[in-house]
Amino acid sequence: MFKWFFGKSEHTLPAIALAMVEKIPKKYAPSHYEKWITEGKLLKEELSEILGENGILLFPSFPIPTPYHNYPLGTPFNFAYTAILNVMEVPSCQCVIPNTKGGMPLGLQVASNHHNDHLTVAVALNLEKQFGGWKPPPL
Repeated sequence: MFKWFFGKSEHTLPAIALAMVEKIPKKYAPSHYEKWITEGKLLKEELSEILGENGILLFPSFPIPTPYHNYPLGTPFNFAYTAILNVMEVPSCQCVIPNTKGGMPLGLQVASNHHNDHLTVAVALNLEKQFGGWKPPPL
């Protein structure tokens, strides 16, 4: 944290904060921690079953179109949109849907079942082609 304060850290503020608090559940609520781990495994299995061999899940990256720089620091729980797929350990690929209603691009995650990275990339490339790819936002 000290290095971050002086701009010398290799890590972002959210990553530092997460590292500082991630051990709290293990230390102070071990029974709840085990319950959460078990529930996470069940959710992962359910998602795998729903997606099947070639299913695709389209999921936003953030609850609003592209936010301004540092805006996410004021809304710390919005990371859940990307974190949920990381926690589920499913392959996902990020693509951009350009110029939404407000003129800013919208981040979209393409996720699939385990060992289907090729599907996520193929769908993301197709979406990019259909929507014209990334375009700079208006000034």
